[in-house]
Amino acid sequence: MQGFANKNADAFVVGAGPAGLAAAISLRRAGLDVVVADAAQPAIDKACGEGLMPDAVAALGDLGVHLGSGYGHLFQGVSFRTEHSAATAHFAQGKGLGVRRTVLHNLLVEHAATLGVPILWNTRVDVMDHGKLNVNGAEWTSRWIIGADGQRSKIRKFAQLEHPQLSQRYGFRQHFAVAPWTDCVEVYWAAEGQAYVTPTGDNEVCVALVMENKNNRMMRLGDMFPSLGARLRGSEANSVERGAMTICRRLPRVTRGSIALIGEAAGSIDAVTGEGMALAFKQALVLGEALTRGDLEIYERKNRQIRRTPFAMSQLMVFLGRHPRLQSRIIQACSQDNALFSRLMDVHLGMRSPLSISPAILTSFGWNMVTA
Repeated sequence: MQGFANKNADAFVVGAGPAGLAAAISLRRAGLDVVVADAAQPAIDKACGEGLMPDAVAALGDLGVHLGSGYGHLFQGVSFRTEHSAATAHFAQGKGLGVRRTVLHNLLVEHAATLGVPILWNTRVDVMDHGKLNVNGAEWTSRWIIGADGQRSKIRKFAQLEHPQLSQRYGFRQHFAVAPWTDCVEVYWAAEGQAYVTPTGDNEVCVALVMENKNNRMMRLGDMFPSLGARLRGSEANSVERGAMTICRRLPRVTRGSIALIGEAAGSIDAVTGEGMALAFKQALVLGEALTRGDLEIYERKNRQIRRTPFAMSQLMVFLGRHPRLQSRIIQACSQDNALFSRLMDVHLGMRSPLSISPAILTSFGWNMVTA
């Protein structure tokens, strides 16, 4: 703990992944004295689809972190595909960005350092009491403790905010050296699960699988998704396959006393939504507002608002993933009306109210479902 004569802070963030770093950046910009600690070393990598939707890019911009094509590859929309049909939605506002997880993490580390946020790597943190922590054997005090320590959060457990998970699937990720063949993120649907393809460079795509069965890995990609397998045939893999669990968990509360949770520690959504990062960055922004005013109930209330749609969409997509016939009919119905699919995507990204989907539109969609 060299360099810290007084081991205290306004806010101590446990976890230096994207969520924790975004929280630290937000709190520091709000004028708080912030310290971050993580048991790992940078850059922290993780199996994920590596696509930042327009709302995630916009939230990062609000945090002062501005991304462009120099960090990855821009994309214009999302395409849902089966072997027999496809529905494409182009974003009404903004563009998405495919960016390697390690590139994003390094950028957030650098931005936090520029703001003067100290990050303690290889550091074990245990909460002893509200406001007191054991940091590699040294006692620290902090007015606020922010748990950004992931799905198996120790901070969540200490604060007695644990809640059972709603669903669990397995995710696998690998990069391939091939030029992107579309300006969209593609999500392929099959009985076994989903595969989504994100352009991360001019000659690279990231392929992520989300499966119920952990044995359905990259080696079986061509069997599960023949058209995608054909696209990638002959392409060289330029990263090792990396796996992780994708869990959906919704907490009744994300604060207790002086403790607040953010990112996957505060509940998580299924990876196929593509909104995990956006949710964390939006949480960071409202957390900064709440602590500036010294009131975690502001964070509690606004977090419920920003997570409502992503959690609903997560549950819907997991449900569709378990009902192949229904998912096929829905995608085929959307393929007959891409304008409707675009509206639904806008709702998913928080760019449009669900109330904007009129009864006439729903009736049209229902007819397309019947005739699909």
